[in-house]
Amino acid sequence: MALFNVGGEVFAINAVCPHREGPLANGRLAGHVVACPWRPDHPGGHGVAAYEVEVRRSDIYVGWIKP
Repeated sequence: MALFNVGGEVFAINAVCPHREGPLANGRLAGHVVACPWRPDHPGGHGVAAYEVEVRRSDIYVGWIKP
């Protein structure tokens, strides 16, 4: 699981790159797009699972996969 804060909104995605299984939590974030740290020059286009997120005070709850 990889968590990202984009403009104050928290997003949760599968932390494994589908291309080469790189750690997406260590990737470069540009807007809503994460580049795999193992292949930052890859053109992308791969999707990963995104999860429902709820923030309550300083706690982050991750739920089911978003449809």
